[in-house]
Amino acid sequence: MGVTATGSLILMILSINALTQIYNWVPRLVAQKWFIFGQLLTSISLVAFVSAAAAAVLTLERKNYRMTMVSALVCTFSGLATYVVSVIIPDFNPLNSFVYYFLPLFVTPLIGSLLVVKRKQEFR
Repeated sequence: MGVTATGSLILMILSINALTQIYNWVPRLVAQKWFIFGQLLTSISLVAFVSAAAAAVLTLERKNYRMTMVSALVCTFSGLATYVVSVIIPDFNPLNSFVYYFLPLFVTPLIGSLLVVKRKQEFR
């Protein structure tokens, strides 16, 4: 979950940076199309970051198993949503989507969720 939080934070920063610069170098019609995807990626990565960070802290402190799993699942599904957005963006590149979105933002929290789900007895 810590790895996912870091990846989500990096994606969020890159998305915000792209949003602030998009109208400077892209023609207006193209910018409007990319701006929507930039907003989606920024919003989803913010949700992923917050939920991954919460899940990581709750897991390390072994507090509140239910909230840990809710946070982990929200993070996992937001990682899936980020991957879906990366697949439908203009100039879609399957390898980039797999390496930069699917693996760190979906597979990592899924593995974390599966590891935590079996450790219920360790929580208070």
